Amino acid sequence: LGVPGEDLSKTSHKFWKADPYQYKKILIVGGGDSALEAALSLYKAAAEVSLSYRRARLMRPQEINRIPFWEKIEGGLIKLYLETTVKEIGPTAVILQEKEGSEVELDNDFVFLMTGTEPALDFLARIGVEIRGRYPVYDEETFETAIKGLYLAGHITKRRFIKSALTHGPEIIRQLCRCA
Repeated sequence: LGVPGEDLSKTSHKFWKADPYQYKKILIVGGGDSALEAALSLYKAAAEVSLSYRRARLMRPQEINRIPFWEKIEGGLIKLYLETTVKEIGPTAVILQEKEGSEVELDNDFVFLMTGTEPALDFLARIGVEIRGRYPVYDEETFETAIKGLYLAGHITKRRFIKSALTHGPEIIRQLCRCA
C-alpha cells in the first residue's frame, strides 16, 4: 500500500487462522474471495471485523462467499467501507480515506492486507527466465519458457484469474505428451 504503519507487526499480507484474533478489532483490506473468507472466519471467531475496499462495489467474489458476507453486512455484524483506501496504520487505530476526501478512524488491533499478490519474479530471473515488465516471457500457447522443459502455470502467467488458470495444467500436459 505504501502507507505509514504498513510495516508494523500488527499488519499481515497472509491470513492463516482466526482463533488468535478472538475479540480483537480487525480491518481487512481487499474485495476478493480471500478478503471475504478471512472476514467470515474472523467473524465466526468473535472478532470485530471491518472491511475496506477501494471500489464502489464488490465484483469479484464468488457467490459462496458473497452471500454469507452480505448477510453479515446487512445484519450489522461486519462493517463495510466501500470507496476507501488506507491512509495510515497506527499502533491502535487505522485511518481510512473516503473517495470524497474525508477520513474515518477505526480503533484497531490488527490489519490483514488481502489485496492480492504479485508473483516473485526474482527466482525466475535468477534461473534464467527473461522478465518483461510484470511477466516472465513464455510461449502463450504452450506455457513453455525459453528454458526447455520449464513451463509456467497459474498466477505467474498473464492469465491470472482462477477460471482461466484451471486450464493451464491440462494444456501443459498435452504439450508434454507431444514431446514424448
